[in-house]
Amino acid sequence: MLRMIAIHVFLALCLADATPGFAQTLDRIAPPAAAIAAVVPDRDRAQRRQFRQLLWTGVATGLTRRTFIVQDPFAGENHDLIWQPGDAAGAEGGPITGVGALTWRRTGSPRHGAEGLVAQYRGEVVDGILQGYGTYVHVDGLRYDGDWHAGMMHGQGALRLPGGDVYRGGFVDGLPHGDGLRLDATGAVHEGRFAAGLRHGPGLERSPDGNVFAAVWRGGTELPGQRGPAPDDWRFRPAQAIGDTVPGVLLRVAPSDVPSFCCQLVDGAIGYTSTPRPGKLEVFPDAPRLMEIWTGQANIVVEEPLGFNDGRWLSDVYTFGNYDDDAVIPLTLSMVLQNDTRSPLSIRGAHIEVDESREAPRPLLQATELTPLSLASVAFSIENYGLAPAEDVVLNFRFLGPAGALPGQSLDIGTVAGIDAFSFAPALAEHGIAPDSLAQIETFCADRNRETCFEVLRRSALLGAAAPFVHLGDRAGVKYGLRFEGELSYRWRDADGRDQSSTAPFNGFMPLGALFSRGECEGGFVRDLTRDVPFDLRIGQGPYRIDLGLAETVPQGAVDAWRFAVDADRNSRHVMRVVVELTDRRQIVSRDLDILFLRPTQFPTAVRPPQARC
Repeated sequence: MLRMIAIHVFLALCLADATPGFAQTLDRIAPPAAAIAAVVPDRDRAQRRQFRQLLWTGVATGLTRRTFIVQDPFAGENHDLIWQPGDAAGAEGGPITGVGALTWRRTGSPRHGAEGLVAQYRGEVVDGILQGYGTYVHVDGLRYDGDWHAGMMHGQGALRLPGGDVYRGGFVDGLPHGDGLRLDATGAVHEGRFAAGLRHGPGLERSPDGNVFAAVWRGGTELPGQRGPAPDDWRFRPAQAIGDTVPGVLLRVAPSDVPSFCCQLVDGAIGYTSTPRPGKLEVFPDAPRLMEIWTGQANIVVEEPLGFNDGRWLSDVYTFGNYDDDAVIPLTLSMVLQNDTRSPLSIRGAHIEVDESREAPRPLLQATELTPLSLASVAFSIENYGLAPAEDVVLNFRFLGPAGALPGQSLDIGTVAGIDAFSFAPALAEHGIAPDSLAQIETFCADRNRETCFEVLRRSALLGAAAPFVHLGDRAGVKYGLRFEGELSYRWRDADGRDQSSTAPFNGFMPLGALFSRGECEGGFVRDLTRDVPFDLRIGQGPYRIDLGLAETVPQGAVDAWRFAVDADRNSRHVMRVVVELTDRRQIVSRDLDILFLRPTQFPTAVRPPQARC
């Protein structure tokens, strides 16, 4: 019980409603429930539950009914449970052990679609208990990435609350404990020691108005006479106060999108998340892998594109093959005004004050097999979802296999402005694999004994000097080919017309054939999604303002909240804030929002012709 009280105290500032949906107006939303602690897993509420479900376990066995057991932290609500293991073929019934996605849905709701979703855990489970590393998301907007023990947040992790507040650091039994950093959507920061969810010990703090200091806390209360100056080099010392302030009044603006759920339980859509920074709140697409690819930090090759959707919980969605243009949705923002004064606040208006709206032209590159439904794919697509063309594109790589690595090679790809393609065939020819033999290599095992045909192929002259490096390299162990690793380099121009050079990892598997015939393949899927109508941001302009049409009164001691959406028609960055104007001409100004929009102009489904499976 004491732990539950502490959870309530720590989460008391979660002030955002997470339900999107409206058309170019400012909608009132209900003030958030104080009992948000109920959405955080807690072993004191957990009970052992048994559930049955159908599970696809492979082509040979098809759908199989399994009975699973899990320690359910929401057993009292009796939600429907769905377990999607990373290795479905090896998933046995009984207490769940392994890596996968556990989803809670409202009782009786459809298995697919956003309606009925409650929460989801993606990560490690031991004997039916959340244990190890995992990600937990709740439809109210809460997300935790980090360590788990005995079904609770425990170890190192990052907790994002529905109002945009973030805590990073240590956890013990579901509560912040040890060294940690708390940032909230109003601009307040606390860096120091926590105990049982409360500030406890020495720490550094910055208030929403920009005041910074060092102090000592005990049980969440600052000790008198202990306050002093913060170090000059403290990373959260602001250059100036954050906007105008009215004593006793807090205004916070943050994304109110539902966190991303995975594994074909909902239609693919690129939502938004946020991270507090000194002086501003950064807002960006809630697709970590995609963001890493956009900045050149992650491998841009999508391996096994046909099976990736089922396993995307492992590293979040990152392939545009999972999306079409319906996945482009507006950014929904919640605006919460807390009046702790002794008199009502009479609002005569509110508007968005935009400093600048600029294109974000950096190329966003992705590559995958050009014909993934075929037995082989020597040709690869190279796709640019950014605004600026990628010029002078060069791929430096080498083929890898059991025998080590073949000598390094280069392919000049040229300019990539949309959905293009290139072939590894010239590189293969350098190692003795003639272009006119590729078709024979692809179907070599179609009419032969599967147990021996691969070794027969490797001993033949068809593979030339590459024969020792060809291996069974896909997840199912049925396609043979060559693994490659390398780096893609390219040039592009930024929004100011300056030349930029970038590189990106380029690693993957090139299938040359398979241990089955074309007639043994099957499958396919489609997606659909609807969108809201937002306030449009004007790229290339600024400063400008967008009227929100707000005129209301917030009673003393009350919290009122609204939501609105903004959108842009292409990849762009926008710096803005929300200004609430009172009838006495005072202004309440939110902290700055630095918003990055990802708006691809095309998707593979729009440009690739349908292909027969295998």
